[in-house]
Amino acid sequence: MTSFDPDGGAWESSGTKLYSLDSATNQLTRLDPVTGVKSTEPLRDGSLDFVSDDGYLLGQYDSAKDAFYSEYVQNGVVYRRDYALDNPPCALDATAIIFCQDKTLADGSRTLTITSVPPKGGAATVLGTVPMVGSRPDINVTPSSVVLLAWDYATTATVYRFSRSGGAVSKVTVPTPDYPVWAANDTATLVNSPLPHLITGTTVSSVSVPSGVALGYIAAGPSGFKVWGSGVGVSGLYAVSTTGAVGPRVASPGVSVGPTFLHLNAGRLWGADQRQDAVRLGAAPETVWSRALTSPVGSESVFPAKAAFWYGFDFATAGRTYLETGLGSPAPDVYDVTFFDGQTKTYTAHGSGIIAASGPYVGLLNYGAGPSTYTIRRADGALLATLPDGSSSVALFGSRLLYSYSGKLYIRDLSAATSATNPKSLGMWSDTAGAVSMWGDRLAYFDGASAIKVRDARTGTVTGSLTAQPDTLKVDDGIVVFSEGSTLKAWNGVSGSAPVVITTDSDPFAWDVEGAKVAWVGNSDQQARVGSLPATLNAGKSKPRLLGLMGLPSVFAPNVSGQSTTWSPQIDLTKNLSSWSLVIKNSAGTAVRTLTGGTTTNASIRSAIWDGKSGAGVLQPNGSYTWTLTGVASDGSGSPVGVDGTSVIAGSIRMATQAPSAAMTNAALASSVSATTTAPVTWKAVSPAPGTTTSFEVQARVVTVSSTGTRTYGAWTAFSSGTAASKTYVATAGSVRQFRVRAKDNFGRIGSWSAVSSMLWPTDDRSLTKSGAWADVTSSSSWAGTVRRSATSGAALSSSAVWTSGISVIGMKAANSGRLKVYVDGSLKATVDLYSASTVYRQTLWSAPVTYGKHTVKVVLSPVSTARAYAYVDAIGFSR
Repeated sequence: MTSFDPDGGAWESSGTKLYSLDSATNQLTRLDPVTGVKSTEPLRDGSLDFVSDDGYLLGQYDSAKDAFYSEYVQNGVVYRRDYALDNPPCALDATAIIFCQDKTLADGSRTLTITSVPPKGGAATVLGTVPMVGSRPDINVTPSSVVLLAWDYATTATVYRFSRSGGAVSKVTVPTPDYPVWAANDTATLVNSPLPHLITGTTVSSVSVPSGVALGYIAAGPSGFKVWGSGVGVSGLYAVSTTGAVGPRVASPGVSVGPTFLHLNAGRLWGADQRQDAVRLGAAPETVWSRALTSPVGSESVFPAKAAFWYGFDFATAGRTYLETGLGSPAPDVYDVTFFDGQTKTYTAHGSGIIAASGPYVGLLNYGAGPSTYTIRRADGALLATLPDGSSSVALFGSRLLYSYSGKLYIRDLSAATSATNPKSLGMWSDTAGAVSMWGDRLAYFDGASAIKVRDARTGTVTGSLTAQPDTLKVDDGIVVFSEGSTLKAWNGVSGSAPVVITTDSDPFAWDVEGAKVAWVGNSDQQARVGSLPATLNAGKSKPRLLGLMGLPSVFAPNVSGQSTTWSPQIDLTKNLSSWSLVIKNSAGTAVRTLTGGTTTNASIRSAIWDGKSGAGVLQPNGSYTWTLTGVASDGSGSPVGVDGTSVIAGSIRMATQAPSAAMTNAALASSVSATTTAPVTWKAVSPAPGTTTSFEVQARVVTVSSTGTRTYGAWTAFSSGTAASKTYVATAGSVRQFRVRAKDNFGRIGSWSAVSSMLWPTDDRSLTKSGAWADVTSSSSWAGTVRRSATSGAALSSSAVWTSGISVIGMKAANSGRLKVYVDGSLKATVDLYSASTVYRQTLWSAPVTYGKHTVKVVLSPVSTARAYAYVDAIGFSR
């Protein structure tokens, strides 16, 4: 068993003293912050409203009269004071109960009337009426004044001072961007939010704070104030006079109270306590700290960011910390949740409260103008899920999300896409009530009546039940730990087995369990303790499980500056490893690199870094690679496994090390893809790196031939740019265009120009010389809108001599078509069968290269039969 005193806690001001309430034992403790003297007394039943230095006020209900009343208790003697609902008590000192009557006027504005009544009975004195802003304001009572501070929840606070003997009310406004910490005596008011201001009469002056000191809680005395200041080597009480002078540090007694929150994570205990700004509970940030679970416990390490007041520190998990870090929007009691990896802030969720976190996954309750909603985010802020309105009982274990909705419990894998089975319903549950805790394949919850239930998170099957009335519970590595009042118990989750009592002196909310370790704050001495669960529970024996992965780009380019040149995964686990190995293989299954590391910190790996090279330093090519993680658990429980407890931890990497290439894919003949001279031109990326996006630059040029056969290539001109892989081009029949393309990836790398690709717009049939009977037929499906038809044997079409390097004959095929003889320069080159069961247009009937020169072409109809007597000639193409 290890214990220590974190030297901090949650205290409020009762005047010149501080007080704290132990709800478990119903004990009220007062502390003199200067002398360190404490006194304790039991509280009567009732709702504690206010505490003075020598008495306290309880709220009570008289059922016979159906009315509320107050009881003032001093030295065990009880005095009753009735009041109206619109005029309740709002402050207390030894000589008066202060009542505040909040009224809404006809114009919608509000007023607040302050009345003083002797606590042991006597006539009431109305001290004054002032405008009302915000919610019910804070009240300080001094021997001769009642001081009221009203904050607008935005930028300013108004301080009113009422004389207890009647008379004028003074009014002063001070800047307060945060919830103000303040106190008043008979002559001055000190307001700290976040910089201190001193109000004397109607004069506001700044207070000069010693270097390195942050002022926190304030206690007022007759001649000045005692203010708790914090800072490295300078923490303690400081005296502030009624003129604003800050004296030297006063010896502090070192208030001994426990943290408001505890969390165990990978061999460290985390906590948060109000060690510096605690007088106004709700006004002060909490100091967040951690200690190594060595024997004796390690020295305190203070986290650089503070948490919001009271349970503002929520989760430390696998190297990540999630804090409620202050008042946010839209309401003053709503927080911002800040995400940290190590000590680096990664994201801030505004207007949210944290409800669950596991590795890189965090569940938030989001406040807004409408109904509150649950969202699940990744540690970098990425929104992964928004739960349906009315969801509850949200729990996380790594990428496994559990929630209830409309009487059913659902489980979802956040690392996979949503589908018909993700999320998966575990069936109708009528006994889920309140929080649900999940670890691995087990979930535990209180049924709201008389039992803790344990179920299999995969199927919903009940695996254990225990009669209990828990205040809080948590399941970890198969063990259920729960609090009943100040008693903390551990149970193995099996029906019929008895729970083990860990302690009978625990704060029911300030405790945690991880593996075989359990930590709690003692009620009696406010010390944090860390102990081991009994060996009979066999706790903490599971292998390290994967909670999540981050920092995995869809693709990375190690040889491109200006972006991440390394692949560096963030791996979150449930336990520390004493050593680990991450093997990277190429698509052929050959290991190209092995990354290794020693003992992990906070059950996380942040040092696995790959530069895209082999072990010999050779940059690897474009491609998809796989990786596998193995290791040894520090506690000897085995090698790390997936979130399901059995699978291998593995993944893939897409790497781009080479500039992209591209190729033209256009048709050689425009007639093949269009019936008009407006034809589509196409191109593509060639073997792009996996995961990259590609854009293209395409150029075009005209090819012409002179009467003497000289070919001229025009200048390249821009044709297309962007991600499109096609575009239409308009040319004239009988012309040739050439195209080329190059590609650019999303890393800015530009490939080489592709090979030049030609595209021919054929010469229309109407430009050919007829011999025999030919009919010019209009056809929208034919090249340039016409086709020549003949059924006369020997009918011919011929071209004049053309400079060319290739010839193509284009026409139609049909069931009534015969044959066509093709002659080049008077020599028969082919006899083409034109038959097709169905009619097809713009077919390349014959094509062949020729030696570049001047050539003539003639096509002659050769009928097969009377049923197949026709020929349809559309165009002739001449390549350049």
